[in-house]
Amino acid sequence: MFFREFLENLEKNQAMNFMKKFLLLLFALVPGLCIANDLNVQVDASFVKLRQGTYISFNLKNNSDRDIKVYRHTLPWEHIYSTFMVAYATDNVHTEIGKVFPISDPEFDSTVIKSGTIVSGKIDLSRIFPSLNKALKKDDVMIFWSYVLKSFDGEVSKRFGGMVAIPKNPG
Repeated sequence: MFFREFLENLEKNQAMNFMKKFLLLLFALVPGLCIANDLNVQVDASFVKLRQGTYISFNLKNNSDRDIKVYRHTLPWEHIYSTFMVAYATDNVHTEIGKVFPISDPEFDSTVIKSGTIVSGKIDLSRIFPSLNKALKKDDVMIFWSYVLKSFDGEVSKRFGGMVAIPKNPG
């Protein structure tokens, strides 16, 4: 019922664009689809508000009994294209928050994630979604994300994904 009403509130073009993105996101969140799950890791994300801005923080835990060598740019927070993200306001038509796609060539230095350890980092969301702060003055925002770790040796993890809610900040 809710979904039908939601679609009726959108113009035909918006509904089609939303459905395409929804299906893409759904595909991105299906764990292990067409991927051999060799790396035993766990990834989670959460919202962090700092004086400097609005961030999504990632924790990546190596659950395996061996160290994992990766290119640094494959960590979820290190490169703008390592983690798939979309953002929607919680207004009555679920407006997509515009995203920028800058030219960003990765560096190919490597790092090692030791067995049993957690590595963490954060992404400044306003660098990816320039109108995020404007949207947050009116509505909550939902960030949907998806990520796969790829090792230096070509092994991959299962696909991780989720949604992070960012509360409205009229301030």
